[in-house]
Amino acid sequence: GQANYAAANSFLDALAQHRHTHDLPAQSLAWGFWEQNSGMTATLGEADRSRISRQGVLPLGSEDGMALFDLAGRVGEAVMLPMRLNFAVRPAVVPPVLRKLVSTGRRSAVGAAGAAAGGGLVRQLEAMPEEDRFDAVLAVVLGEVAAGLGHASAESVGADRSFQELGFDSLIAVELRNRLSEIAGVKLPSTLVFDYPTPRELAGYLTRTLGPRQASASELLFRQIAGIESILAGISPGEVDLVQARERLRDLFSQHSEAEAADGGAAQSGSLLGSTDDELFKFLDEELDL
Repeated sequence: GQANYAAANSFLDALAQHRHTHDLPAQSLAWGFWEQNSGMTATLGEADRSRISRQGVLPLGSEDGMALFDLAGRVGEAVMLPMRLNFAVRPAVVPPVLRKLVSTGRRSAVGAAGAAAGGGLVRQLEAMPEEDRFDAVLAVVLGEVAAGLGHASAESVGADRSFQELGFDSLIAVELRNRLSEIAGVKLPSTLVFDYPTPRELAGYLTRTLGPRQASASELLFRQIAGIESILAGISPGEVDLVQARERLRDLFSQHSEAEAADGGAAQSGSLLGSTDDELFKFLDEELDL
């Protein structure tokens, strides 16, 4: 509900910068979160304050605020941000204005499940049996939901209770989507908690979306060829009998060409069988985009 306030502030920041470039007096202070209640912050609940804290913003006392106000007048910058920041916190999504101050990273507030996920959830799912994947994803979701609500433990979050019943508002919903997007390494829809209104349904969607798919025959072949290329790049020419390696590759292509000819690909088969070494490897490079 602060869109109009944010727009007015943006205008004043720009006005101060504009006057500053013309050597005219102006300064805009974008204050952080004040400890003393004001008209905007008096209605904040514990979940709201917890959300602000998780973003690394600490409340600013009146005495410190007045000291920063005096200090700002002695600094020749048009726009400044007097605020207290907790650099030990690594929020899932750092606001653009703070990204040069805070190194990216992630630290879950609840349990080891979220911390272990740390951007590698897909890799974890690939390494575990299919029957275990849903429970692993559900544990991550419950941990992040608990963190979003400011709970100390995921045990207080029911997997089948709706997000609305749990106390979610639009800000917490967006924050959850952002954190899960980072953990999963994929961009998730902004309507995530509305499309899947309980932690269990959301975990089911993520399990289906992130679960490892069966690689195609072409992908498996290209991975093996890329592996050969990597090996060749890391060895000296004298360490491997390249002539023998080329003969093995020629034999493999010969077998493939014969099978292809039986299916009507005789023209291409003949061209491969009659190729020189340089032509054969050029063909490989072009076909496989190496």
